[in-house]
Formats: sequence, C-alpha cells, structure tokens
Amino acid sequence: MTRSTNTRRRGFTLLETVIVVLVLSLTVPAAVVWVSDLADRRSDATQVVRASLLAQSVMEQVLADVSSTSPGLGPAALSDLAQYLEAPGAGLRHRIDPVSRHAADAGINFDLRISPLVNAAGVVDASAANNRYRIVTVETTFTSARGTVSRIEVLSLVPGA
Repeated sequence: MTRSTNTRRRGFTLLETVIVVLVLSLTVPAAVVWVSDLADRRSDATQVVRASLLAQSVMEQVLADVSSTSPGLGPAALSDLAQYLEAPGAGLRHRIDPVSRHAADAGINFDLRISPLVNAAGVVDASAANNRYRIVTVETTFTSARGTVSRIEVLSLVPGA
C-alpha cells in the first residue's frame, strides 16, 4: 500500500508565527499611545466646554445684576468687587453656587475682574465724563489632561456706576 503524497499542510510555520508576533509587537504599542492621546484630547475638549459654560453663566449673571434695580445691584454694585463677589448670602459666588459647584468638582475655577471706569472704546479717557463703562472679564481655569493650565476668558463692556 502506498500513501498519497498529496496531503495538505495545515497551521502556521514557526517563521510565520515569529513574523506575526513581530508585526504585532510593533503596531500594538503605537495603537495604545494613539488611543491614549485621543482619550486625553476628548477629556480636554469636555473641560473646555464645561469651562466655557461656566464663564458664560457667570457673565450672564453679572449682566443681569448690572441691569437689576434690586437693592445692592445695578451698575454701582461693580464698584466694590470684594463686596459684590463675597457678600454673605448675597454675593455672586453664593448666588451662582449651584452652577459653579459642578464645575469646581470637575477642577474648573473662575475669577472675575472688573476694570475702572472707561470710555466706549474700552480705554480710560482724560475727560472723566466720558468714562461711563467697565470691562468685566470672567476667566475660567482648569488643568488639562497633560497637566498644563488652560484659561478661557469672556469679556463684556457694561454700564458703570
């Protein structure tokens, strides 16, 4: 009896297996780095959106306060920044706590700056009568996924006292 010499081999040779392992060892680390970078970028994009929303919310509250006729508000409220921000129970930080708390939990903080009186072009005029506005700046800061501090500023020209 003779056996047929026409049998087919199945499986991989040692050389083929080594080549596959080599190719995988070169491509998998690069793919892991790429996916990690994408995750960092997504995290940073989420933080930018959160920080922008916080800055807009704070600015909207400031604009509403400047337009208000309630006692302690209106354009004159901006003349004393510390009082405007920190007055117990009535300061801006207290009033926007429900919004800012969630941002703070995500590592986002805000700062409010108010300029001295300026003219409509945003500069201090030699004639004090022309200085009827203030520049309000809301700056939000957060640490990015890569460890750098990022800032977002929102500015508005509002009526002064």
